[in-house]
Formats: sequence, structure tokens, C-alpha cells
Amino acid sequence: MITNSFDFDCAEQFWLSGTDRHAAEVMYEVASRFLHSPRKRRLFGVASYFFAWPHPPAVCRAVVDIAERLADGEATEVEYHSACTRASESYEPVVSEARWYPAELRLGCSTGRPYEALFVPFGQAEIPETNRVRTGDVMQPTERVAHAVPLLDWRAVTDLFREVFGNPFRTVAFDSAWRSPLAVELASAMYELRAFGRMPELAAALELAGCGVPEVLAHCCASGSHVRGCWVIDLVLGRE
Repeated sequence: MITNSFDFDCAEQFWLSGTDRHAAEVMYEVASRFLHSPRKRRLFGVASYFFAWPHPPAVCRAVVDIAERLADGEATEVEYHSACTRASESYEPVVSEARWYPAELRLGCSTGRPYEALFVPFGQAEIPETNRVRTGDVMQPTERVAHAVPLLDWRAVTDLFREVFGNPFRTVAFDSAWRSPLAVELASAMYELRAFGRMPELAAALELAGCGVPEVLAHCCASGSHVRGCWVIDLVLGRE
């Protein structure tokens, strides 16, 4: 729970109900300063990358797949960085595509700076030399890099922060008794198969097990997208 001198009340209001870029920037600040779970950070980066680029080329998709497995201890840093290198070496820029580069993919799926995947690439990220062209004696960004600014739905961005981190200002005390065999089975299946359409079933299983926490049940039944790293599924599975 966040309790230091940060503007607690103002930030919490933005976190709970904000839907514009300013709210997203406040949430970015909160996440950067206070939310340090390596697993959550990496899964947020993966989700934000897919959010901006739903259908990346296979070489870039391989990076995020490994990053996701790395978050759960099923891949190694060596595998991850090797995949990033292969993406950087083999991906050929296409001027007409306003999408992200492998360098920004590496940034977005890292544990150190994943939140910047939604902010830094917008004209601020360091541009790798492979994506520059020479004009006289100066290396300039290619046209594709200069215009690589995804059009973001800021409501969806703020929803993603809430999806992964819940409300960090008022964390939920989750009773282990609510981890019934049915609830755990449902949560595991949704996580492994990305079958998040079954979230209302999870709400019913939790309620049957005795969970009456409004925030938990409401999140399960709310409309909107869910991703690996969903705070309720993580609570049920006992993941950090």
C-alpha cells in the first residue's frame, strides 16, 4: 500500500477513475515510483506492447512470448536478449507502418522500464543506428522512425494499469480459503489459455467460496480486456 508523502488523495482519484493522458501520466508516476514487482512490470510491458501493436511480425512476437515466459520463470535472460538481438538484426523497417521497433520492444518488455513503453517511444526513445539514414555527415531517423507514434486510446491505457495492478492505494486482503479447487482451476485455465471470457465464472466460484469483496467480484464481471498479470487472477493463483 502506498503511504509516503506522495500526493496520496489526488493520485488515488486519478488511478481509480482517470481516463485521459494526464491520468495515465499520474499512473505511470505511481507505477514507476512504488510498484516494483519484476513479474508485474514485465507482464505490463508485454500487454502494453500488444496493445499498441496487436499483430507484430513473427520475429517480434517471439520476443514478447519469451518475455512473458521469463516473467513466470519459464525462460532465461539469455534467451530473451538473444531474441531481442535476432529481432533487431532481421526486422526490416517499412516506412508506411507507424509501429514500434525491436529496440522499443526491448524497452517495453524489460523489468526496469516497462511503463515507458507507453510514453518514451513517442519521439523520445534513443533511435538505434540501424534505423537511421545518413544525410551528409549526420545520421538522421528514417521517415518510419520519425513517425512511429501509435495512436493511443488513453482510456484503454488507464484501464491496463488498473487491470494489472488493481488499486495499489488500498490493497485487498485475500483469504486463502477463497482459493477453492474450482476457483484455482478456473484461474489457471484462463491464465494458460488466455480464456479471459470466463472471468464471470471466476466471480461465481469466488463468491461460492465465501469471497464477498466488492472490488474483486466487480473486476471479474466488468466489461473490458483482461491480460496475463490480471490482479484478481494473480491473487487466486498466489502469484506476486
